[in-house]
Amino acid sequence: MQTGKFIATVSVSGRGMDAKGNIISRDTNGLPPVWLSVLAGSIPNRQTLSGSIAQRMGILLDSNGIIAPGEKSGQPFAKRTIYGQWLHASVHDDFGPQYTWTMIKDLTLVSVMELEQSIEFLGAPDVFTVERAELPSDYVHKTQQHIGRAKLDPHVHNTTGATESNPVQTAREKVGAMRSDKGTNPEVVVDAETVIKKNKIAK
Repeated sequence: MQTGKFIATVSVSGRGMDAKGNIISRDTNGLPPVWLSVLAGSIPNRQTLSGSIAQRMGILLDSNGIIAPGEKSGQPFAKRTIYGQWLHASVHDDFGPQYTWTMIKDLTLVSVMELEQSIEFLGAPDVFTVERAELPSDYVHKTQQHIGRAKLDPHVHNTTGATESNPVQTAREKVGAMRSDKGTNPEVVVDAETVIKKNKIAK
């Protein structure tokens, strides 16, 4: 049985927001996707979770984003820090390894010393690669995905072990690779198999 513990900062996934911080992607329960930025421990490169999964874990969020300490509603740029656990629960023929996630404790308000001790206890962050299964040829993504400019920049290389998502691959195929420091690099939204850039359809 594969399992592991980790400490991570939780925020709204960049894929779920546009450049201004407006949430543009929500699941069927109206919650935005979240991203686990790992501070310590071992974790598979499945760091984007649906808002519903995050909420079931016990992470405080609503349709507006993560709920910061002392706040009653969520904000797109708010963050929380958690001590969590993942479990490799099953393998899906089409979508590959499936994981369950548990929040053991919310560490958002602990002291810096306690947080540092917890990080030291779990050790350096280790994001290991889990290969993605090939999706069915008729698979259609059901929500819009915001693709940041860095994702299209061939000079930006990921060091976290995260693999490219299917929307990013679609955007690169349709729009091409462009440097993020050039004015020609647009904000891109992938809607099913259509790529929209600068409010025009990319052909």
